[in-house]
Amino acid sequence: MLYLSVNLSTGAAQTATKKDSFLSGLLYKVLTFIPKANPDYDQLIDEVTTWLLEFNDETLYPEREIGLDSSGNVIMIMPFGENYGFCTDSNLFYKDFKPPTFNVKNISKDYFENKWKEIDTKT
Repeated sequence: MLYLSVNLSTGAAQTATKKDSFLSGLLYKVLTFIPKANPDYDQLIDEVTTWLLEFNDETLYPEREIGLDSSGNVIMIMPFGENYGFCTDSNLFYKDFKPPTFNVKNISKDYFENKWKEIDTKT
């Protein structure tokens, strides 16, 4: 598996030039789109500033995601229960989340798994 942290509040997604603003805007809309397939988290999507994503290393498609608020708190994990996911329910692949469109960094499996477990302490 591959793991990325995608920060929506910094990077080219926020400072795109006119040349690439269409692509940046499209990706931002896809990542912040509120599908009805996430009933528990619809009201929280605007609070997500960072996505932690787990990608299948063969298909390079996102399999799990964690939404963090501006303080780094876990506010959603998906797919989970009746929630399909935002990034996992898109047509985006690993390469679509790379710079210059987004500010990304590699994260470890352990970091991702620890954040995933944080939701259990809130429910």
